[in-house]
Amino acid sequence: MVKKLFTRNFKIGLMVIIAIFLLYFGMNFLKGTAIFSSENTFFIHLENVDGLQKSFPVNIKGFKVGQIADIKYVPQQLPPFIVKLFVNKKTSIPSTAKVEIYEDGLLGGKAVRIVFNEKDLLTSSLLSSGDTISSFVTGGLLTNIQNDLLIKISNVAMQADSLMYAFRLLAQSEHLQQSLAAIDVTTSSLAASSHQLNSLLNNDLPSLFSNINGITTDLKKFSTNISDVDVAKTINSLDETVGNLKLVTEKINNTDGSLGALMNDNQLYDNLKSVANNANKLIIDIKENPKRYVHFSVW
Repeated sequence: MVKKLFTRNFKIGLMVIIAIFLLYFGMNFLKGTAIFSSENTFFIHLENVDGLQKSFPVNIKGFKVGQIADIKYVPQQLPPFIVKLFVNKKTSIPSTAKVEIYEDGLLGGKAVRIVFNEKDLLTSSLLSSGDTISSFVTGGLLTNIQNDLLIKISNVAMQADSLMYAFRLLAQSEHLQQSLAAIDVTTSSLAASSHQLNSLLNNDLPSLFSNINGITTDLKKFSTNISDVDVAKTINSLDETVGNLKLVTEKINNTDGSLGALMNDNQLYDNLKSVANNANKLIIDIKENPKRYVHFSVW
């Protein structure tokens, strides 16, 4: 009878049951479900789950105390999503606690944690299984970066718009038009000056350099001629001329000679002056009384 009980089919069925149990236990173990421990059930209401899924862990300060058991959508109520949480019975939660839905990591994955002040465990009442906990949603690192980036982009866009408006006003300004006209005139003047300068460089400067070369040649010849002059002989001639002028001056100053006597005798000078005066008077009298000196007789 014992032999018939442990037949081949019985052994196969027993192995299948054990395999199913191990699979179920392993799956729940990997999900974090405590099979042999009792859990409290709590509920939260959300407007939008946005990536929140069943079996997501529930943490308190980074320590896992439970998981999301179920998510239901009930459109007849607001908020429409009801999230069921399993939390280990050994975990005490004060009535002031809140559930925070936040982004975990840069990829935007959702995570759940219960936040409260440890002092409330002593001063406030504790939640019981089946209670509803208030919740709130916060952005993670990626959301904060996006918000900051959007604010900065908005500020840059406003500044760019102001800058474009300022450029538009500047482009429509009469002063700018006048300045551009003045720049155009100045450019034309510079072009004319450049043309004149090119003409000077191409036409006038070569002849000028040629004249300078001729002057330089003449100066060189003059310098050569000066170098050929007998400077000592010239100086001796100048000395002789100066000596002759000195002798003439001495003879003029000497009263022995005729020229010296004429130049230095005051009485002779006075006599000559008196003769000149008398002659002048005679000429005047002849002009005034010609009959006194000239007589005409026809018969």
